[in-house]
Amino acid sequence: MGRIMHVTDTLGGAGTGVNLNGNWQQSSGAQFTALASIGDNLEGAFGFGGYQVYHSEGNTKQQRTMRTLFQNFLTEARVTWFHGDRSAPEFSLTFGNFAYNYNPEVKNLGLYLLRGPVYPGYLMSGFKDFRIDTTKGNVLGARFHHALGNFQQDLIFANERELPPTFDWSLAYVAKYRAFGVVEIGGGVNFHRLIPNESKLETIKNPEPTGDTANPFDTVTYSSQGVKLMAMFNVDLKRMLRGPVWGTNDLKLYGEAVILGVKNYGSYYDDIWQRIPVMIGFNIPTFGLLDYLSLEVEWYGSRYRNTLSGIGNVNSLTQPGTFPTPVEPTSDIPSPVPVSYDDYYKNYAMDKTVPHPGNPDSLGRLALGTGDILQIKGTAWDVENLMTDNWKWSLYLEKTVHRHIVFTAQIANDHYRPRPAATAINEQGGMAEAFTSPHDWYFMFRMGYFF
Repeated sequence: MGRIMHVTDTLGGAGTGVNLNGNWQQSSGAQFTALASIGDNLEGAFGFGGYQVYHSEGNTKQQRTMRTLFQNFLTEARVTWFHGDRSAPEFSLTFGNFAYNYNPEVKNLGLYLLRGPVYPGYLMSGFKDFRIDTTKGNVLGARFHHALGNFQQDLIFANERELPPTFDWSLAYVAKYRAFGVVEIGGGVNFHRLIPNESKLETIKNPEPTGDTANPFDTVTYSSQGVKLMAMFNVDLKRMLRGPVWGTNDLKLYGEAVILGVKNYGSYYDDIWQRIPVMIGFNIPTFGLLDYLSLEVEWYGSRYRNTLSGIGNVNSLTQPGTFPTPVEPTSDIPSPVPVSYDDYYKNYAMDKTVPHPGNPDSLGRLALGTGDILQIKGTAWDVENLMTDNWKWSLYLEKTVHRHIVFTAQIANDHYRPRPAATAINEQGGMAEAFTSPHDWYFMFRMGYFF
C-alpha cells in the first residue's frame, strides 16, 4: 500500500479529470510456482497468482461507484532444455511464458529495450509494476541463451500481448561481457514488431504542413514498427575500494541508454535525441543493514505526453476537434502518432466547445467541469514549457528478515499509472502516467512472505 502525495496533472480532460492528490493505493495477492526436472537436461515450470486492487478515488463520482478489481496472471509456463550446469548453463533453449531481465540491477527505471512500444516511444515503470516484477512471466515466446566464460548472449523471440496491435512478433538480441568481476558492459537490438499479425494495423497516414504554398500538405505514413538499440553497464565499485565491511549489493553503479527508433521521419520523429531515455542507478551503502538502497535517475527529452491513449485509437488527436486529421484509414486502429502536451492543451484548455472555461486565469489555473483546478502555467500542460516531465527519479529499499519475510518500499516520481484512471485505452487520456511535474511524487511499501 502507499499514497500519491502530489499530482500536478489531473488524468483525463474536458470534465473527466481525476484528482489523485492524497489518494491511498492498496492491493493484496499471492502466487505459487512449481518447478520440475524432466530428465538430465530438461525442466518445466508452471505458476499462477492473483491479486486484488482497490481503485484510487479521484473524485466524488468515482467514489460512489468504486469497486475492487481482481486479476490473475501466470508466473511461468515454460519448458527449458539446457546443456551444462542447471543454474548457469552453457546453452539453453526456453519456450513458453517466462520472465526475462537483461539487467537485474534495475529496480524501477530502465529496461526499455523490451519494455514498452516504439513509435511512439512511451516509457513504463512503477512500484512492482507487471513489466518490472520479474517473478511474473513477461515474455511469451522463445529464448536462446549462450554463455562462454565472461561472455553471454540471448536471442529472444517475443509475442506482443498487452498493447495494440496485439500478437505481433519481435526479435531481440542482447550480449554482455564481464571483466575482472568488476565491470559489465552490454548492448542489444530489438526489431520491434518485426513480424506483424496484421500488417494493415501497423500504419496510418497523416497530413502535415510542408511550408510550400503550392503544396501546403504532404501525407506521411507512420508505422508502429521500428528498431531499438540499447547500451548498458554495471560497475561493482566496492571491489576496487578498501574500507569497511560492505553489504553484498553496496556501491554498485549501473545504467543504460536506449534509442527508441533509429529512424527519423515526419514531424513527430524528426529528432533522434528526443527518443533516447538515459538512466543511471546507484546502490547506496548500508553496510548490511538493508539488502538494497537504490537511487535511480532518468532523463528522457520527449516532447510528447507519456500516455498510451493514442494506441488503439487513431482519432485520439482529433477529439474533440483538433488537427491533424488522418487521411486514411478512417477506422480506429492502433496509432503510431504520439500525443503532445501541445495537443492536449489545444484539446482541453483552448477548445471553446468543452464544458469549462477555455482559458486559464491570471495565475495559470483552469477550472474543470469536475470542480477540480488544473494548474497550467509551469507544468507539463503549459505549451511554453513542454519538458517538465523529462526528469524522473526513484529511491528503492529492500530488507529480508529471517530468509522468508521481505519488506520493500519506494519513493518516486516515475511513470506510475494508477488504477482506475490510467488503465483504459481511449481518447480521454487513459493509460496516462500520473506525474508530469518535478513536484509530483508518491510512496509505496510492501510486505511479503516467501517460501
